[in-house]
Amino acid sequence: MPAGVQSAGPALAIRRATLSDLRDIVIIEHDSFPSPWPAWSLRQEMSRQDSIFLVAVSAGRVLGYIGMHAAAGLGHVGTLAVGSAHRQRGIGEALMLAALQLGIEAGLESVVLEYRVSNTRAGNLYQKLGFVPTRIRRGYYSDTQEDAVETLLSGLQEPSVQEHLTSLRLIWQDKHGRELPRPQD
Repeated sequence: MPAGVQSAGPALAIRRATLSDLRDIVIIEHDSFPSPWPAWSLRQEMSRQDSIFLVAVSAGRVLGYIGMHAAAGLGHVGTLAVGSAHRQRGIGEALMLAALQLGIEAGLESVVLEYRVSNTRAGNLYQKLGFVPTRIRRGYYSDTQEDAVETLLSGLQEPSVQEHLTSLRLIWQDKHGRELPRPQD
């Protein structure tokens, strides 16, 4: 643990999701989205060869998850959610930083994601991470016909982008009084 960082509460771990996490992931999915992905679809995403699917765990409990797949140097974050009882505690940011780190290590150049135009908290997080809006996707969400903001974080292999993400890790650690966990297998 870095000097000056004290552990605040139960340790947070980020690791690759396993099929034994699926039940908790499905519960969070249903708690988080008006049109949740079915369990079979989440299982399929977790099992993809090109998938980075991580869970944040504390005291043996899954608190949130992120799913991203990669092809030809481009990552696509398809899902990110934190259980309602654990939101606004930096877990979503920790998951994003972990997935981006693994993407960098896998040689990704860019990552794209979409979020509902009404989800300003998500938009603020993605902007903080360096994602730039590229377009509005009209009627993207079939449940409500709500538009999506498509965003792109490019230059992941550039030192300036990696330095920015490293600085966000340090800010996260200062704010939360604990070391930001590195993803584990």
